[in-house]
Amino acid sequence: MPKTRDALGDPDTKRKINRDLFDRIARRYDLITRILSLGRDSSWKRSLVAQLPEEAPQVCLDLATGSGDIAALLAERYQSATIRALDLSSEMISVAQRRLPSERYEFTCGDIDRLPYPDESADLVTGGYALRNVPDLGRALAQIHRVLKPGGSAFFLDFVQPPRGVKRVVQHMLLNIWGSLVGLLIHCRPSTYRYIPQSLANYPSRRELQDLFEKAGFEILGRKSHFFGIMERQELRKPSGAPPGGKPLAA
Repeated sequence: MPKTRDALGDPDTKRKINRDLFDRIARRYDLITRILSLGRDSSWKRSLVAQLPEEAPQVCLDLATGSGDIAALLAERYQSATIRALDLSSEMISVAQRRLPSERYEFTCGDIDRLPYPDESADLVTGGYALRNVPDLGRALAQIHRVLKPGGSAFFLDFVQPPRGVKRVVQHMLLNIWGSLVGLLIHCRPSTYRYIPQSLANYPSRRELQDLFEKAGFEILGRKSHFFGIMERQELRKPSGAPPGGKPLAA
């Protein structure tokens, strides 16, 4: 575990580990997320989409789209929107394309650190388990800010990193035990889902994450905790009048 945890601190190594892991589990991804979340994954994602702005966007961008759960919910809610879906894993993109064959979706295999979209080209950005997995979080947030239109919203669902102390130790221990059991039962490989607590080792705490959001130029609209505080929805907005790649302009 220490070797993998330390390797996740290097962006290039983390990118390769992520790609290899999700390529390997792509065909069983939906089953795995349901099991790991004790069946709550779908409700968290539906709650996220239900909380999005009422105003219909022209372009929605779903990051780390996986098998396309959130992308499908976006298409259902916003009937006239184009849904762009990006994932680092080519196997995950293939799964999503087979599941969602409509021309309304634009699938791209790519990196959140290097988004292949023009400035201010998305009205809305979403991500399920996206931020914790990016190789360079600061760079990723700058990219998300760049492609989001002024006044646009960004909503994310991910694990919470507790402050240092007993709660963090207990949470990581429980995630390690549960991930090991699921990895053993599904893959005969206990180490597969130990990746989750390992990825949290270099992830910022809630307060640090909010500081990063503000530094990248986002307004924090709110947050919603799930699963006894282990998961959280982050609700952000790019202020009107903000430049594409930096903090909002001074009033």
